[in-house]
Amino acid sequence: MKEEKDRIAKINIGDLYKYSGSSIIQNILVSDEDPRRHTITPQCEFPYIFEGIAFAIIVKGSVKIKINLVEYNIEPHTIITISPNSVIEFVEKGNDIVAEFLIFSPEFLLDLRLPPNVDYSEKIEMNPSLKITEEECSNLLDFHSFIVKQYKRTEHQFRVELVKTLLLSMLIEIAAIYKIPRNHNQHQALPHKAELLRKLTQLLFKHHRKEHSVAFYANEMCLTPKYLSKVVKEISGKSISSWIDDAVIGTSKALLKSTTMTVLQISEEMNFPNPSFFGRYFKKHTGMTPKSYR
Repeated sequence: MKEEKDRIAKINIGDLYKYSGSSIIQNILVSDEDPRRHTITPQCEFPYIFEGIAFAIIVKGSVKIKINLVEYNIEPHTIITISPNSVIEFVEKGNDIVAEFLIFSPEFLLDLRLPPNVDYSEKIEMNPSLKITEEECSNLLDFHSFIVKQYKRTEHQFRVELVKTLLLSMLIEIAAIYKIPRNHNQHQALPHKAELLRKLTQLLFKHHRKEHSVAFYANEMCLTPKYLSKVVKEISGKSISSWIDDAVIGTSKALLKSTTMTVLQISEEMNFPNPSFFGRYFKKHTGMTPKSYR
């Protein structure tokens, strides 16, 4: 059981092939009409790293998850977009989620080119979980259903090219959805202090492997450490040091559980002076040594 949990802790396309039928295409997986393949029961009790790209359309159920340090309530009529090397953590299992999904590697999109005017990567970074209307959800499910149908045409001479073209069309549809202003969008028109917290979480996701000091993040935001610390505590109820520690520990746990990197390599990846220092830091925050946690 332990080997199974450790193995699935780092999600990649190769690992997920075993859940699909014989019609798989290299570097892409899709859900199909079999509900056993698109009912998601959270099983990981620790953060894990997602290596690919994923779009999920939530049809039923609810769950709380953290995507790159930010917590989201996932419910029906929500689309989730996961970027490569995102850190995912299930906070509250809730009910089983029924979702239609597309999972693919970055390599699968190498020869696809989104028109410049439909680029929405920044909006996805700000809103990896987006509540949409029932009509928008239905339209995306129609796209997904047609992709699944073509995905299964194993005899088609240009099957891969067909699926890629359809995927590009769906990405354009998703881009259009992201461009629509939404009153419930938690990242639009935020109060100044809440906007500072959002910016902090973005900086943390980008830099926490190398930068662990309050001063660094305050400098990046052109604020004094004292003011930033005060605002973060006021808005989130947690100190900025706790935010940094959560980010560092979350990624360290993911690397310990989902990679074959040595403790030395992980300590270097997380910019600790040596494995002993990393071990003491990790034990202080988890009650376990890195080796024991692994």
